[in-house]
This record gives sequence, C-alpha cells and structure tokens, in this order.
Amino acid sequence: MRAVPAIKDAYIPNMPQNNGLLLPRSITVTYSCLPGFELENPSDNTATCDYDFQSRKGAPEIDKSQIVTAIWTGYETIRCREG
Repeated sequence: MRAVPAIKDAYIPNMPQNNGLLLPRSITVTYSCLPGFELENPSDNTATCDYDFQSRKGAPEIDKSQIVTAIWTGYETIRCREG
C-alpha cells in the first residue's frame, strides 16, 4: 500500500492511527505547513485515500484474499510557500 504523499514544507499534525490489519474504506488527512511557511490556498489542505480492491488473478477459487491499492487524491494541489 502506498504511503501518505509527502508535500514539500508540510506535515500531517494528526495522522490517523490503525493497527495495520484493517483498512478503512476511505481516509482523509489534513496537512499543515512547517513553521515559516503558509498554505498558498488555505482551503486546499486535505488529501483523501480510497482503496481499489481486486481479486488475485490465478488464486484458488476458495482463496478470498485481495490485492489492495491505495489511491491518493487532492495532495497534488497542496502548496506551502514562505510567509
């Protein structure tokens, strides 16, 4: 599974916690800028993760395991600038 995207000069102050065993259906993280920086657009500070679940190709019919891919969106437009 892909990690939360890194944003230059930003961090996630409250990272959602889980035990690594169960995936939420979707998750949203809010970014803040490091000291000395500010968001270019204050309302543009979140990234959302949804998951793509696919059955494993070639797995035995009784095997219900799946391949899970994290798909992050929204982080592409988050920008911190000096300020």
